[in-house]
Amino acid sequence: MRRSSILGIALGAAVLSGLAANPASADAIDGTWCAVDGRIMEIKGPAITTPGGTDTIGDYCGHSFAYQVPGGESPAGETVRMVLMSDDIVHLKVGDQAGEAEVWQRCETVS
Repeated sequence: MRRSSILGIALGAAVLSGLAANPASADAIDGTWCAVDGRIMEIKGPAITTPGGTDTIGDYCGHSFAYQVPGGESPAGETVRMVLMSDDIVHLKVGDQAGEAEVWQRCETVS
């Protein structure tokens, strides 16, 4: 095989390997999320760092997440529920909150 063909195959394999190792974040709710008011939370599987900075575990379902607000944060004891609406949007509701959900965006997309 010619050297240029071998290099082309190796480069193509490296690119495909990189894509497989770094799947698109749109497939799941995992990631860092930002609210318009500056709050930030990070979800990694069932683990979450809450907007108040507490690391805790929640109910992870790939496209949705729920957790109980830990003591020391407001509103402690309430359940926060989130649903992935698109690649970059999550809708969040606290407890039995009436009205529209809060809209959070992936932090990379917040302007």
